[in-house]
Amino acid sequence: MGLSLSGVILILVLTITGGAIAFIGDRLGAKVGKKRLTLFGLRPRHTSLLIAIVTGMVIALGTVAFLSAISLEVRTALFGLEKLKATLASQKEELTLKERDLEDLAELIAQTKEELSNIDSQRIAAVKELSETDKKLKQLNDDYELVIKRLNEADKELKQKTLELEAAESRVDVLKEVEQRLTARIEETTREKQYTEESLGRLYGGYILFQAEEIIHNRVVSGTASEIEEQMKEAIEFTDSLAFQKGARSLQPGYQALRIVGEDLNSLKEIARIASFNERGVFRIVAWGNTVLGDPLACYFEYFPEQKIFNKGDVLAETVINPNLSSQEVFEEIANMLTSLNIAVRQRGMLVSETGKVVDVPVRILQSAIDQAANQNTHVRIKALAAKDIITTEFPINCELEVILLP
Repeated sequence: MGLSLSGVILILVLTITGGAIAFIGDRLGAKVGKKRLTLFGLRPRHTSLLIAIVTGMVIALGTVAFLSAISLEVRTALFGLEKLKATLASQKEELTLKERDLEDLAELIAQTKEELSNIDSQRIAAVKELSETDKKLKQLNDDYELVIKRLNEADKELKQKTLELEAAESRVDVLKEVEQRLTARIEETTREKQYTEESLGRLYGGYILFQAEEIIHNRVVSGTASEIEEQMKEAIEFTDSLAFQKGARSLQPGYQALRIVGEDLNSLKEIARIASFNERGVFRIVAWGNTVLGDPLACYFEYFPEQKIFNKGDVLAETVINPNLSSQEVFEEIANMLTSLNIAVRQRGMLVSETGKVVDVPVRILQSAIDQAANQNTHVRIKALAAKDIITTEFPINCELEVILLP
């Protein structure tokens, strides 16, 4: 610990004072001793000693008084020491309390730091969650925009469909008229057929059940030669039962209604052998000639390997109609074209329905073509186009109609 300037001065003063007291006491004692003075009846020697002591006391007291007058530190050391001790004790106690408060504060700071760390972790987690939420919100906004776009498109499509429906409803009367005319034509054709059958019946002695070259039954066959032969036999049994139900009767053993010559029966094995070389094919049972009620159904067999006969978009048939035709007349022209197409594809081995139908045109497409071609002041070309690749084993043939106004 360093000494202050006042402390150094105090030490010097005390040192000098001590030396002065010793010197003056010695001198004064020597003079008193030489003079052999006595005080209070004391001997000279004791008197000089007493004077020396009193002189030292006076000088020391004066020195202390002087120092007290000129130095706060001396006055504090002489007169305020107890107060200083009390103050120091109070300050020490206060310092202890401050240290405790400081420890509590340090502990509080540590807790606060830990809480701040937890809050910071929570803040980071919240920022991360907010970022994820922002991404999800952005995705939701994108999805919402997409849904709105789709809704707008659906609304446009609904409006278009509504317009188409209104247009279709406006054509209902036309379709009803076409249907009535078609029904009348069918009835007329039916009456003509009945008249023809009755005429042939009178000529042959009975009603016509099956006409010549009519496909009685056909089906798709595949597999090994033995499997195909079994499938063909099943087809013959089915045809025999069908012809019997319609009124044909056979005297040939093993059949109720069919008449199959031996060569045709023997040809089944050869047909099956040839058919086994192909993946699939169409097997037919065809009438030899007209069959009247009560007579056997004479028939023969045909086999056509599966093949693609048209590609998607190929022109299957076409016709040119004259100007200013009505809807009914346009319909008849299209029907004649499709009938010719039906005959042509049957000759190429196409699988047909039990009614002999091969070609299928949706009513919507048919009506649209009639609307475009009817009442035109110029010639119109109508084409039947393949809606997809046409395979002989896949029924029916789906067509689209293209209408072209000719110059």
